[in-house]
Amino acid sequence: MEKQQHAGLITLGIDPAAGGDNSAMVLKSANHQEVVFNQKLNDVMDLVGVAADKFRAYGCEMMVIDRGGLGEGVYRRLQEMGFPSEESTSRRLPTRSFTKTKRQNFIGSRETGFSVEDVS
Repeated sequence: MEKQQHAGLITLGIDPAAGGDNSAMVLKSANHQEVVFNQKLNDVMDLVGVAADKFRAYGCEMMVIDRGGLGEGVYRRLQEMGFPSEESTSRRLPTRSFTKTKRQNFIGSRETGFSVEDVS
């Protein structure tokens, strides 16, 4: 199967986790989304370096970070480093909820019309 190319604004969605859960990152554009990171980390702040590397490697223009709980530190550090980012919390969601996207990826829902590829 041929790898689909991203088009339009490329956004990196970040869902920090701890306590045995996987942290995840989803690359999303106008026509495609794919999981680019999905693993447990010993220190949630290690996710900052991974996010910076993925942002640069994929030519992203924005990050959307789940800022609730553990994500607050990740969000603030990426802001300090000058990365363009937007928060995703229960108080304020971007136009497309990253948590909904993550859930759809893992249960295999195709209702968005995007193709989903797990490259973790």
